[in-house]
Amino acid sequence: MAQRSSLMYNLSWLAASFVLAFLVWILATVQADPIAQQTLSNVPVTIVMRDGYTVIDMPRTPTVRVIVQGQQSAIRLLTVDDISVRANLTDVEPGQITVPLTVTIGRRGIYAADTQPSQITVTVDQITTAQKPLEINVTAAPPVDFAYDPPQADMLQAAVTGASSKVNQVVAVRAQLDLSNRRNPLDIVTPLVPIDVQGNRVNDVTVEPRTTTVSVNIYAREDVRQLTIRPAIKLDTLEAGYMLTSIGYEPQTLYVSGSADHLSQLPATVETAPIDLSGRTEDFSVDVEVELPDDVVILSGSSTVTVTLGISAQTTARQIDTVPIEVIGLSEGFTAALTPDIISVVISGPVSVVNQISPLDVRAIVDLNGLPVGTQEVVPRVIIQQGRASLDTTLLPAVVTVNILQTDGATVEPTSTP
Repeated sequence: MAQRSSLMYNLSWLAASFVLAFLVWILATVQADPIAQQTLSNVPVTIVMRDGYTVIDMPRTPTVRVIVQGQQSAIRLLTVDDISVRANLTDVEPGQITVPLTVTIGRRGIYAADTQPSQITVTVDQITTAQKPLEINVTAAPPVDFAYDPPQADMLQAAVTGASSKVNQVVAVRAQLDLSNRRNPLDIVTPLVPIDVQGNRVNDVTVEPRTTTVSVNIYAREDVRQLTIRPAIKLDTLEAGYMLTSIGYEPQTLYVSGSADHLSQLPATVETAPIDLSGRTEDFSVDVEVELPDDVVILSGSSTVTVTLGISAQTTARQIDTVPIEVIGLSEGFTAALTPDIISVVISGPVSVVNQISPLDVRAIVDLNGLPVGTQEVVPRVIIQQGRASLDTTLLPAVVTVNILQTDGATVEPTSTP
């Protein structure tokens, strides 16, 4: 009996030692790798649906924030891809429903402490398919001198699939045609757009087939004709020494209506009333009438044309040689030697102005006011008499060399002259 008691006593101490050692190990592990918490944002929520149902009126991929806990070493390696958040809707019926979110973490030693939000509210609807009639809408007609028969499609209706509430909003599938630049019969493939009763597009539904082929017979009208407009500019009235630099006008065409016989006799191009350029020396705009017979009616465009003309003076260049250089600003007691002492001046500007200039109208001046004794380069200043401000001048050469010398008895540097 004593021996048995001694054995039990020893076993108790052994068990206590194991427990103590385990607690010490746990404490050491926690201190070396403590428990940490982390929040991961924008974790996508996977919606699990049964066949034939869908979720409406919500973002296609809702996201939540997930707060996780675990050992710090494992937390550091955790990414959003390791977390799966699901909303199970496999057993729900159509309507608005609130479902809890379940979180699964793909790393050991980490568990989800919370999700924000912990549940989502969605609207579930059954997927249906319905046949909707085809509607052809011509958004822009052909040019005025062409007409067209009612467009014909290769189908009468199309299948629209989606949530039943969305499919019920669709009243037709629309094929839109832009014929604004069409002048010949055509077959065109155009997409089908589901629309509601107001003609607005209904989103989140699919149309099958997605396109249709529409045939349109476009033909020329016998009672309408397009005419090209040409401004009648009297170039012989342009002022001498000026030139026409640009011509612009609007409109450039117009459509007229009348009997087939009258229209066939019209030229392809009609002119405006004559535009006189007498006295015009700069750009201007003028409104002029198109000259048309009385038996035609203008359908599109205007009988008045706005013509904008650019006019500028003709330019030329002229070189005047042996222009002497005049010296000013030299104080008493000093002399100046110029190299060279004559230059050439090239004058550019309107023909009517340049041709009237004589060599006596051109002066070249060097101002030595304030320059010290010695040699320096100076740019002459050209003066053309009678204030020819519209002219450009070029000097040949562009600079001259000036050597200023002090004569005997002079005791001052060159200074400004009155």
